[in-house]
Amino acid sequence: AIFLTLLVLLVISVLAGLGMSYSAANSLEVSDVSVKGFNVGLTSMSIDLEVTVRNRSQFPFWLRDIDYRIVLAEREVATGYKPSIYIPSQGTSSMPLSVKVTVLDVIQYIASILSYQELRGRLIINGRLPVTLFGLIELPISIPFSEEKELKIIPAIRAPSVEALSATARWLSSS
Repeated sequence: AIFLTLLVLLVISVLAGLGMSYSAANSLEVSDVSVKGFNVGLTSMSIDLEVTVRNRSQFPFWLRDIDYRIVLAEREVATGYKPSIYIPSQGTSSMPLSVKVTVLDVIQYIASILSYQELRGRLIINGRLPVTLFGLIELPISIPFSEEKELKIIPAIRAPSVEALSATARWLSSS
């Protein structure tokens, strides 16, 4: 009788863990992708992104084995792997990503921006949510997670300031 009771508790715990992971996977979303900075060199450019992942469920969890791909102007420019991130219940976590592109890619992106006034792309994220026993022990089963987020980069092109134009005019007239 005790063995049967323990077995029933174990099955209930596994099913509850499976339900929590499934619920969490359905309530997980990439809520924001923002550019935190970029550096342009002679042969390449690096872009630092921050991806915000939101958990709308009441259960905190770890997103494990995260693979990501970034596609800009229909070319895959970055792939990567993050072992895991912790996402609190009804909260968010940030995941920094870095993208390095060549000068040839930069030229193609500039042409795309000049043609369309923006640069379009996609962020594809895949991972897994482990099923836990009593919320403590990870089992060798998991619920897959996958999301694709559209990226749209619209450059902020600013007109030169009056001060800059005046300084340029003074420099030209003194030459």
